[in-house]
Amino acid sequence: SGWLTSKMDIKSYMQQLDARTNKSISSIAKNSDKQQIYTCLQRKVVFSIPISIVDIYGNLIGQELLTGLQEYTKPKNMFLFDQAPLVQSGQVPFPIYTAVIAPENSLYQDYKWFIFTPFECGGPAMGSYIDTWALGRSFIRGSDVEPAPPQPLCYFMGIWGSAFAVNFKEAIREVIGGNIYPPFLEVVMNEIMASNIGEYRASSATINNFTYKASGLPYNDWKRLTLIDAGIDYNLPLPPLYVDYRKTDITI
Repeated sequence: SGWLTSKMDIKSYMQQLDARTNKSISSIAKNSDKQQIYTCLQRKVVFSIPISIVDIYGNLIGQELLTGLQEYTKPKNMFLFDQAPLVQSGQVPFPIYTAVIAPENSLYQDYKWFIFTPFECGGPAMGSYIDTWALGRSFIRGSDVEPAPPQPLCYFMGIWGSAFAVNFKEAIREVIGGNIYPPFLEVVMNEIMASNIGEYRASSATINNFTYKASGLPYNDWKRLTLIDAGIDYNLPLPPLYVDYRKTDITI
């Protein structure tokens, strides 16, 4: 996403990126522009949009990876839909960014993919899409309740990279892989897997569901959606390519 935002050729972009990616998140936080973070959070509070640690995380990586890519524009004012004119011109490949909708019970591993592009967001699992600039607004039966401002690109970057948003059950299943030693730990982990504690997510992104109360759509009874890094389901973002309307005929 940074490359398209920069409008640089790929070689020049990669050269400047090297210097930006050799820092820890703590050092980035120490030198960050706190006012930018405050402004982004304040926007969400005013329009009753859910806030999580992903807002801060996304803002921090946005400040590090996006600052200076556009003259006079700070990361808090850079948006995913700004990439649309460049894509429409055919100068760059069509970008598809991904997350998954966290299931109500992660034990069943029933993750549904959520797609972000400069034009629209949603997916086959939602049964609908929304203009990218409107994602995050509150909707009831297809009508927006409040005209909230668009979410910045850095927030979406935080969602796409929020591997830390897994819950206890997912961590046990994916990281530990079921081989738990010594035996007393296995007892503790099994109790967590069987309890509601295992479903707790301390740091995931939650957005208003644009299909809330919309007739006939699969998630219309969910007021909000919890979105996490799609790598928890499948670490190669291929599922969005294989929907019928994309007519993908070759994968490299």
